[in-house]
Amino acid sequence: MKGIGALGFFLVWTVLGAAGVVMAVKGGNVWLLVISFLAYLGMLIKWGCLAETH
Repeated sequence: MKGIGALGFFLVWTVLGAAGVVMAVKGGNVWLLVISFLAYLGMLIKWGCLAETH
């Protein structure tokens, strides 16, 4: 079940990031791209940089 949850989580963030890139390239607002990037960066710092003992 954790694998399906991780896949779903990855797909949601990929779609949000891709939508932000498409909006930025079309000359629209870049707010979605910036928010999704900062959220992804925050999650990487919080969970990606933890030692294996946590």
